[in-house]
Formats: sequence, structure tokens, C-alpha cells
Amino acid sequence: MVCAKTDLEVRGNVDYDGQQKKLDVSDTFSANIRCADFNIGSPGRRGKPGRALVDGTDVLSINYRKDWPKGVKIDGDLHVTGQITSSGLNIVMGYQTQTQTITTRNAWTALPDCKVTITTRGGKVLIQANLDAQAIGGDSWGVFTIYRGTTNLKPNKTGLASIHGRHEQNSSVHLHWLDTPPAGTHQYQVYVQRRGNHHINLSEIAPSSIIVQEMI
Repeated sequence: MVCAKTDLEVRGNVDYDGQQKKLDVSDTFSANIRCADFNIGSPGRRGKPGRALVDGTDVLSINYRKDWPKGVKIDGDLHVTGQITSSGLNIVMGYQTQTQTITTRNAWTALPDCKVTITTRGGKVLIQANLDAQAIGGDSWGVFTIYRGTTNLKPNKTGLASIHGRHEQNSSVHLHWLDTPPAGTHQYQVYVQRRGNHHINLSEIAPSSIIVQEMI
């Protein structure tokens, strides 16, 4: 049976046997699909529909249980707000994009967004930080270190790295440290200490980042 080509208005639920030939909604601000598993798949490609999106109550899973065995491909940039955690590699990353001016002299100052929390299983932990720093003034210099919780991993005067000031010259600072914490949950954070008479700017030209990985 072919219905007339006109609008159909239904007030109430629609029950039917069979399948829809097409799923295409008109322009709308939002749409609701009330399901726990969102399955897709074409006979000419994957075949049997796989679980593309799964509502895990407090987490959304993509490609649930590796229904697509080669994983998920992203063609384009990936923008992430927050911490990246991989259960397979046990690696986390944090980054700071806002410019931070270090005005306090001879005291360790934390970079608020260059910190991560990782739960380890007793293996060695590799910490890498890449920082954009600028010492304002010729007699300004600074030193950098990494804290695990309240413990400075390199508490001496030189820290893990240092910069010496030339007026408005940007420097790339790279920190590397292999830590041996006990199994458990740990927070790692980058700190800087200003020396000399002028300020130090962080993350003015480029973001600063910290990557922490358990070697398993």
C-alpha cells in the first residue's frame, strides 16, 4: 500500500512490525534515542551491526568490546578537555594553556594545570614535561622540578632544569625523571622557582604539558 505524499501526524506511540527503510530526521536542535547500545553496521561493510556507542551508566564507551577489531580512526584534530587515561598503557597527560606569571622569588610555585593523577601497580614511572618559559629581564632565571604529592623529586638548588634570562627570550624546557613509587594513586605536578629580580612567564607562546607513564 502506498500512502499519499503528504505529512502524517501521529499523536501517541507507533508500533509496527518490520524495518524502516530510511532514518532521516528534519532539522532540529536535539534528538533523543533511548537505548543502552547504539548499533551500526552495513551488509556491504561490517556486516552484523556492532556496538558503536554503549551507555555504561557513568561512562560512554566507543567501539564496545572491540566490535571493530582495528579500533577507532579519527580523521582530523582531537580536542580533549581534561586528563587522558589509557588502561592498556597506563599513561596520563595534563597541559596548561593559560599564561602564568611567576612573581614570588625563591619559593616553589605550582603550575596548576601541569599535573596528573595516576594509579600504579608498582612499576617504574616515567615523567616527561615540556614547558614554554620566558625569563623577563637579563638577571632573571628560574629552576624547574616535579613533585609527587608533597615530595620534591629533585630538591637541590638546580632542580631538574633551569633557564637564564635574556629580555623576552622564550625557552623550551624539558624535564625527564624516572620515579619508583609504591603501588597506589599518585599526583605528579610541575613546579618552578623564580630567581633574580624579574618575573618568569609560563605558557605564553605555547602550551606546557606533562606526561606520566607507568613502565609495565
